[in-house]
Amino acid sequence: MHYRIFLSYRRSDAAAQAGRLFDSLKSSLGKSIVFQDVEEIKPGEKWADRLEKTLLECSVVLAVIGPDWLSAKDEHHRRRIDDEADWVRKEIETARKITSSPETKKSLLIPILVENGGRLWPARDKSYANFQSLNKPTFSLGHSGIKKDIQD
Repeated sequence: MHYRIFLSYRRSDAAAQAGRLFDSLKSSLGKSIVFQDVEEIKPGEKWADRLEKTLLECSVVLAVIGPDWLSAKDEHHRRRIDDEADWVRKEIETARKITSSPETKKSLLIPILVENGGRLWPARDKSYANFQSLNKPTFSLGHSGIKKDIQD
């Protein structure tokens, strides 16, 4: 199946909002259009391979960013986003490469802030150049009006 929209989110941060967004998009656009890992990856399927393949096929990546997206910690109390093996980081970096490639200019990376996600990185922090475009969200979702936000 070829999906067109990929939902990137941190489960510890915005799983509920990503799920509601998936349900709303699926009901208005169709299930075969939107990819969310927990809904689409089947038991026994190689999760990493499927995630990478689907991400490269999609023309739109929605980065669902909650208040703890940047500050989420691993078991060693280090920020997960600082780890190059962090899947959310990989998804965003891959999406940035896709959207900046001349062959895929039609692709979009759209940050979606939920629950007052706020500004992510100081502009002076050059170590996260791939993420700087996420500092200017183009869409915001609130808990109480998520259906209206999606329709708008």
